Amino acid sequence: MKRHNNTPRKVKSKKETKSYDWGDYFCNISFKMKPINEASREKFSLDWVEKARKDPAYINIWEFPVIDVGISKQTVFEWMAKDKNVDNAHKYVRNICAIRRDKGAATRDLDGSYIAKTMPIYCDDYKALEEWRANLSEKIAGAGGFKIIEVPSFSKETE
Repeated sequence: MKRHNNTPRKVKSKKETKSYDWGDYFCNISFKMKPINEASREKFSLDWVEKARKDPAYINIWEFPVIDVGISKQTVFEWMAKDKNVDNAHKYVRNICAIRRDKGAATRDLDGSYIAKTMPIYCDDYKALEEWRANLSEKIAGAGGFKIIEVPSFSKETE
C-alpha cells in the first residue's frame, strides 16, 4: 500500500539500557581471570561495608577483599580510581577499622604498641601526629641531639 503523503513514519524509540563497563580481574582464590562491571563493583563495596560493620573483630581493612573475596590490594586501588563506590567503601571501612583499633588499644583488648605503629594507615590524625613526631626528632637531631649535663650534688657535707 502506498502512502499518500511524504511525512516520515514515527521511529520507535529504543529503550535505553544502561551500558556496563566490563573489565577483568585476577581472583586469587580460583587463580582465574573473572569479569567485573560497575554493578559487581557496587555489590563488592556493599558487601565490604557490611562485613566491616557486622563483625566486631574486623580490624584489618584488607581482610575482606584479600581473604574472603580473593582480590589483591592493587586491584582494589585500581577500582578505587575508576569507581566512586569502591573509593567511598574503602574510606568508610578504613574509619571503622581505625575506631575499633583505637578502642581496642584504649581498653587493652589489643596490643597498644602494635596498634600505635600501624594506626597511621587507618587514621589521618595519627598519620599527622607521626609526621609531627618525626619532624620534631629531625629538629632535635639537627640541633646536636640531647645533651646530658651533670650537676654536682649539693649537700651540707661539702660546706
